[in-house]
Amino acid sequence: MTGSRTRRLPPAIRQRSRSLRHPQTPAESKLWSRLRGCQLVGLKFRRQHPIGAFIVDFYCASHRLVVEIDGESH
Repeated sequence: MTGSRTRRLPPAIRQRSRSLRHPQTPAESKLWSRLRGCQLVGLKFRRQHPIGAFIVDFYCASHRLVVEIDGESH
């Protein structure tokens, strides 16, 4: 990869995104069980993925698709 996509994340954002993966909310857990392993029409999703200063719940890079789950923490 070249250009802006090769920028490294600040360690604080990387650590925060990792810490958000566990524990998941019940809604996030249910959706992740359907998205993981390319189960949704072969699309690969990442969970708690940092994009700039934000950390999104689920991200599909091939389609530049962000999925956010509403709940008490959002």
